[in-house]
Amino acid sequence: MSLTEHHVRVTRRARYFTIGGGATAADIWIVCHGYAQLAGRFIHNFTIIDRPDRLIVAPEALHRFYIDPPPKPAAERRVGATWMTREDREHDIADYVDYLDLLASEFLAQAPDARLRVLGFSQGTATVLRWAVRATRVPHHLILWAGEVPSDVDWTAGARKLARTRIDVVHGARDESIAASVLRRNLSTLDDVKLKYHLHSFSGGHHLDDEMLRRLASL
Repeated sequence: MSLTEHHVRVTRRARYFTIGGGATAADIWIVCHGYAQLAGRFIHNFTIIDRPDRLIVAPEALHRFYIDPPPKPAAERRVGATWMTREDREHDIADYVDYLDLLASEFLAQAPDARLRVLGFSQGTATVLRWAVRATRVPHHLILWAGEVPSDVDWTAGARKLARTRIDVVHGARDESIAASVLRRNLSTLDDVKLKYHLHSFSGGHHLDDEMLRRLASL
């Protein structure tokens, strides 16, 4: 038997949610959720920074799954989404990079002078970094919140591309999901590629913090 893996490109629908915005948006946020979250719930964290000239966009990862296992009925099982797994990862990364790039380009076409801010939470941190170094429109502001800096980023090109981007790294002092060693590795990587960043800590755990989010939104 001869088994060969193949791939074919398909067109599919991707879901996203927004708060505010319009053609007058001066501040566009693209916020990427973490593992097993859904964009419609995640975006509620950002209502505290809503304002008339701000558009907040929460894209949902392309791979949804049931969090709760059988025998719980499907109608009662929680649903989450993931940006990728280890399986066929390179194609999944390419797909979400194209997806996020298309989404950003569409909104920036409506408001070309807007400031583009990108926030990744947890698994969304690696997601937005992989996208940012390949993006058609480089973010003005990149917020890496409680996640990992991936080891597969092409920093040769990426460091030059993000050289003028403001980078904020956020870590919860009681975050049990992201160990201190991961944070040190993240910062070491950014230092090695000579990217400047601002480090912030708050007293909570693995979640978005209202006061910290307000502070970052005011920058």
